[in-house]
Amino acid sequence: MAGNAILGVMTGVFYKKTGKIISSVMLAFVCQLPWLVASDYYLMKLSAEFIAGLALVLFLGNLLWALLIDLTMKPVKKYLC
Repeated sequence: MAGNAILGVMTGVFYKKTGKIISSVMLAFVCQLPWLVASDYYLMKLSAEFIAGLALVLFLGNLLWALLIDLTMKPVKKYLC
């Protein structure tokens, strides 16, 4: 849960500064990654190979969602603003 909180808060911070959702999500993931590695390795006792695969899958998932959000933000803003 802390990792998701880090990702969400940092995405908001970076988006407020840059206005770009894709780069904000990627920068936030870089901030979340040390927590992910440390907690999974030391607390959950997962192997480094598993954590590397997990980090790759999370990176790709975050990138996919950021792309989808970026594509849909402009049409939605037209109706809301």
